[in-house]
Amino acid sequence: MRWLAFGTFDVERHPRVAVLIEGLRASGDEVVEVNAPLRLSTAARVAMLRQPWRLPLLAWRLATCWSRLAVAARRERRSTPPDAVLVGYLGHFDVRLARRLFRGTPIALDHLVSAAGTAEDRALAGSGGVKAKLMRWIDRSALRRADVVVIDTLEQGATLPADAAERAVVVPVGAGEVWFEAGAAHEPDLETPHDPGTPLQVIFVGLFTPLHGTATIGEAIAELASDDRIAFTMVGTGQDYERCRELAKPNPG
Repeated sequence: MRWLAFGTFDVERHPRVAVLIEGLRASGDEVVEVNAPLRLSTAARVAMLRQPWRLPLLAWRLATCWSRLAVAARRERRSTPPDAVLVGYLGHFDVRLARRLFRGTPIALDHLVSAAGTAEDRALAGSGGVKAKLMRWIDRSALRRADVVVIDTLEQGATLPADAAERAVVVPVGAGEVWFEAGAAHEPDLETPHDPGTPLQVIFVGLFTPLHGTATIGEAIAELASDDRIAFTMVGTGQDYERCRELAKPNPG
């Protein structure tokens, strides 16, 4: 089966799409990538919702990326038409372009997060406000254009509209093969008991979005300031980075 991975996704910021592509290839499918990264961080997208006058920047960048995507997609379609199209994560708008460019071709939308859920998570809109209604419309509009809706949990499926839930398939977030290779190369010795004189090493790796709960982790780090049996390492940066640092400040370790 020949897939075309399509959209403005950025695998460096959000590796979810890369994991899906890797999984398809591992299953024996061919995957061609038509990608023009939007190069907007999650924090930048959130800023646009808080400050609507920034939206023209999004429109300009999206139009620029779409023009590149359209040219590349038409080239692929003329060469060897794909059997299916995978629209990457954060593809709420990309799926519209994909539907226009690949009429009659099944389209799978990686709906890892909803626009409405993101707005609520970041306290950008109340449930009945204009912004919330706009986000829900964006979600519904994107879902209607997908033949298959890819989600990561059954619980997320329960939040979808009934017609979209019928077309949903669950694919856990997972990780790329490189992570498993790195883990195998540094396999811990589980047979030897932990040395009570050595601190337990706890590490977080992520983008510091509210969904990751880093503020709560920061509070926990502070509460354990007097416990030298546990050492924390926080890797990454993002929206809640400074807040997490401030909350964890009582624990210099």
